[in-house]
Amino acid sequence: MKYTWRIVGHEKLVQGLENNITSGNIAHAYLFAGPEKVGKFTVAKTFAHILQCENSFCHTCQTCLQIEKNAHPDTIVFRDNGESIKIDEIRALINRLNLSAPSKYKVVIAENIERMPDEAGNCLLKTLEEPPPNTIFLFTTLFLKSIMPTILSRVRVLKFHHCPEDVLVKHLTNMYPETDAATIEQISKFALGKPGVAFDLINDPQLASNYKTLYTDLQRFLDYESIFDRFLYIKEAENDPRKIADILDILTHIIRTRMVTGAPYRKPYVEILEKIDYTNYLLKHNINPKLALENLMLNI
Repeated sequence: MKYTWRIVGHEKLVQGLENNITSGNIAHAYLFAGPEKVGKFTVAKTFAHILQCENSFCHTCQTCLQIEKNAHPDTIVFRDNGESIKIDEIRALINRLNLSAPSKYKVVIAENIERMPDEAGNCLLKTLEEPPPNTIFLFTTLFLKSIMPTILSRVRVLKFHHCPEDVLVKHLTNMYPETDAATIEQISKFALGKPGVAFDLINDPQLASNYKTLYTDLQRFLDYESIFDRFLYIKEAENDPRKIADILDILTHIIRTRMVTGAPYRKPYVEILEKIDYTNYLLKHNINPKLALENLMLNI
């Protein structure tokens, strides 16, 4: 590939984006869809760098440095800070896009747009239908099915998937040669195909230790017959969004592993995975975590 994408995996996807640039077939709006921490935002940010930098993403010019710090005047970034993008923010964005600019493009990066209320989505839709010249939207989403159909019809969808464990092992080995092979293999397993999680774990030994404990606990948790014991276990996690996410991710990995090995269980594994996915969906849409987790406990 011509550019350095700083991404683990997704070679075909980023090669496709490079081909779009080379051929001039750049869509006015992209939607990067896939699980959390697999590289969607990183690819969006890198794509913005490549589009805006006059030196093929040199990393050192003023444009690159500004984009890296989210300070570039014509690269507008909406991170998911736990609150949805409001209609007033969309209106302000539209006004800003209609102003003249010195950059080659105006690029908008918006993370997890499934959280956007319908009112804001409908306001944005008008701009997607008739975008200002040289404007490119780069959206990400965790839940493709949650995106308004009218928006879906006006974007080019690229699907991101979990990174294979062996690819993670190879990448971490190259990046962290001082780390022993056993640790890298364990972290790659705990990362569950998410490079962002792998980097968090390898840079935070305490977090890695917590993950190891949680993994062991959840192996036992699945064998709890008592609903009371299950509710007791999850009670301490109800007010900790990060731990809830970790529990759901690790449960998913354990269930998939048991499916492969053919280990018996009281309910169909596919049904349990669907329940976990639905719980993730509820939590991303601000459903009370206690209710969402209790509902899951009753169904697995």
